[in-house]
Amino acid sequence: MILCVVACLFLGNVFITSKYNDKDNRNQEQKVCRNIYLLNLYQQNKKLKEQI
Repeated sequence: MILCVVACLFLGNVFITSKYNDKDNRNQEQKVCRNIYLLNLYQQNKKLKEQI
């Protein structure tokens, strides 16, 4: 979970800042954060199901 947040902030700052201007930054960053978060949740659920 913490790793997800760190990755989210890192990706948001590095890639988005270089591609978009300040006005679009927040929206794009939130999308990236949400996508990483959902992917992380999906992978955790998949691992749990495999263990059961």
